[in-house]
Amino acid sequence: FGSAGWRQRYQSLYWLSQYASAFPPQRSFDQAKRILDSWFTANSWPHAEDGYAWEDHAVAMRLEGLTTLYLGYQPGDQDHSFMEYRTVPSQSPLIDKDRLLKQKIAAQMILDALLLEEFLYSPSFHAHNHSQFHAHALLLFALAFPNMPQAAQWRERSLRRLSELLDELFHPDGVSVEQSTAYHLWVIMASLPEYELIARMDSVDPSLKEKFRSVLERALIVAVHLLTPSGGCVQSGDSPAFPRAEEEVTVLVKRFLPHTESPVLHRFVREDGPPAGVRLFPKGGYLTYRSAGPNERMLFIDFSPQVHSHGHYDMGSFSFEDRENRWIVDPGGPFNYGTHKRSVLLGSVSHSVAAPRGLRQAEGHGVVEQFREAGGVRVFSIRTNVYGAGFLHRRVFAVSEDLSAFAVRDDFHSEAACPGYI
Repeated sequence: FGSAGWRQRYQSLYWLSQYASAFPPQRSFDQAKRILDSWFTANSWPHAEDGYAWEDHAVAMRLEGLTTLYLGYQPGDQDHSFMEYRTVPSQSPLIDKDRLLKQKIAAQMILDALLLEEFLYSPSFHAHNHSQFHAHALLLFALAFPNMPQAAQWRERSLRRLSELLDELFHPDGVSVEQSTAYHLWVIMASLPEYELIARMDSVDPSLKEKFRSVLERALIVAVHLLTPSGGCVQSGDSPAFPRAEEEVTVLVKRFLPHTESPVLHRFVREDGPPAGVRLFPKGGYLTYRSAGPNERMLFIDFSPQVHSHGHYDMGSFSFEDRENRWIVDPGGPFNYGTHKRSVLLGSVSHSVAAPRGLRQAEGHGVVEQFREAGGVRVFSIRTNVYGAGFLHRRVFAVSEDLSAFAVRDDFHSEAACPGYI
């Protein structure tokens, strides 16, 4: 209560329609009117009693919540995602009883839409999931009120931004750019309803529909490989624990199955589990190795580019677990930890990485330069530049075929002493 996340949600007013619907119709209207009148009194652009009233995420959610309320939707008219409300209300809006209040809501929605239009191409939100929320909130508002003078412009701009975000939010191999396995799942959860909406729009260019479909297909394949033997999701970057991740990913894959012929996704649903073996995502920087059979084990290696705010300084870190035990873990952690606690989780000291001469990692990249098999052992070699120009670094993994044993070695060479070392 009172945290940054709570304040953001409160100021979004997204919860209002569900809160009001808990009461009989007349009392529902009275409750909504009382809250809205109070909010309008406290918040007049650009002033606000709480600055989170104009926080970008709150603006996007508020536009959707007020649209829902304005059109007279009840919570039962909405599916799991707030982006899926129908474009035709199921009943006459109760809010029509107060013309002045309805005018205030309409004015606030227009203001929020104008703010979101400014956010669309703000450098602050480049390659950021918040830009996705801005674009689809603006798109749904334009679709809900197609006769507004700016509706066509907002529709086209939001569709164009959503298309650009497919390239900004995902690496070519389907891994989220945000260096967080949790954010990878969250971006898919937002993108799938978007795709389902766009796929039903006859006026949308078929090339955009196919672009959405192919990106989602790759992202879902990554999500399947990130699932742990116990049914959770590996933690990397700003990632809270997802103990029931497999159930959530299964729901997403089943929804997407009519749009894909991917053997991995169809097999996942049919056989109830991720595929065994090695899977490398070289652009996104993930490597998963899963053993077959009832005694399933999984090794996850993270060498994702250390350039995003939701990533940690954990180049080459790894986790290892089976169905019953998490033997080596990544601490993960939500993004809104207190300053000191989050600084500890961000740093190399919280991860299974080396610290030559006490040196911690910085921004940089890693690449798998060798992959070979010999005598039932698989060897992966990852070269990195995250320790600065003074060190040339390789991390080598030697893993038995059944994942019953593995070893890790770090090689550091002084660039001055070994100028030819590559």
